Amino acid sequence: MLRARLAALLAASMLLIAAPAASAADVILPFSNYKVGGSLTVKKLNQSITLPPGSTFNGWANLTQQTLIGNVFIPEFTSTIKVLGVPTNVTTKLEQVQPAQGTVTVDSDFTVHIRSTQTALLRIKKLRLGLLSVPTTCRTAEPIKLTLNYDGPLVYPLAFDGTTTIPHLTGCGLLGPTLGTLLSGPGNAYHVTLAPPS
Repeated sequence: MLRARLAALLAASMLLIAAPAASAADVILPFSNYKVGGSLTVKKLNQSITLPPGSTFNGWANLTQQTLIGNVFIPEFTSTIKVLGVPTNVTTKLEQVQPAQGTVTVDSDFTVHIRSTQTALLRIKKLRLGLLSVPTTCRTAEPIKLTLNYDGPLVYPLAFDGTTTIPHLTGCGLLGPTLGTLLSGPGNAYHVTLAPPS
């Protein structure tokens, strides 16, 4: 039933898109507090960092203009990774640099095509090894860039997969060389999902 409703909505949208621009209102598909999930696998560590609950996307797709824009919010969260074999709690924050932007098109068979990018600074706020807790101001010197492409039916959750480069780190003090060796570099796989709020 849900798929049928989506198909009907998209069918109506396609009719409006095909109408002359001067006489047709833009068709907007809103995203309000859509749930963002997924993970980033740090290649050098061969370990995954899972995005926390409460991660959201707010924005809209203009199906008439074939544009997509929105803001991603990811709360500060703590993950456990092994650094040189030692379990280490890493408190991080992914800070959006600019809104996610891209294009969205719908084929006559209701196949959806999304092409978008998202950039964010990775900030490492605190490291904890056993009883030792070390606050830091460490961050990536440049934003991490995620290319979020999707081709398929409008069935949630939408899934986006790819690889990204973790830039070199700055502001890490004495921890910089070690963290940079462990984290920075290309080929880090990510898996991102988007679904409506519960």
